[in-house]
Amino acid sequence: MNTLIISASLVLVALLIVMLRTRGKFKRNLIRLLDSEWNTWGRQLSEDGHLVIIGSRETDEPFVKRVGEFWKSEGYSYDGNDTQEPWSAVFTSYFLKNAGAIDFEGSASHSSYIRRAVQNRKKGMLEANYVAYRHFEKQAEVGDLVCYSRMAKTDLYDETSSYKSHCDIVVKKNSNNVEVVGGNVSNGVTKKIVSTTDGKILDQSKRWFAIIKNNQTF
Repeated sequence: MNTLIISASLVLVALLIVMLRTRGKFKRNLIRLLDSEWNTWGRQLSEDGHLVIIGSRETDEPFVKRVGEFWKSEGYSYDGNDTQEPWSAVFTSYFLKNAGAIDFEGSASHSSYIRRAVQNRKKGMLEANYVAYRHFEKQAEVGDLVCYSRMAKTDLYDETSSYKSHCDIVVKKNSNNVEVVGGNVSNGVTKKIVSTTDGKILDQSKRWFAIIKNNQTF
């Protein structure tokens, strides 16, 4: 009997160790993939709204085809030469899915998945994998999506129809800023340094209105 109890305990301990080791695997995969992509595009960097390092462009080879891969993942046939078609949302969707996102519906429009994440919050589904809050309500953590308006109207949080917006993914958190990566930013893949106050994005560099908390931990 004691042997069985000991064996069962060892199994539980082993399972716990596996769970702890795999916890956060999705976010680690996401950051690794984004880091690699950013490096491949020439490490384009923006600080205070200004490019300080210029990388490759969507119309450069082989990045024309690379943008085409992002589009193809959402069922479109565009590529980097279709400069009139914004590819930032398919970029975000591509990397979340490839990192192992659960319950994330990709889209060619940021507003589609923002609105779904807002509804999760409004329905009280705070344990859902993606829950959107106003940008000043939550601290920005690695793996979260931070979103701003690309319209004259700055507060789009309660909008229920499609709108023009952009989201970047937080790849690193520092004491007074976060580093975020997004596609189709200055015609390439760009990392931005965004200042924070108490971990929250309150700066005026963009028309921030939402933060999507990434609650997926495996």
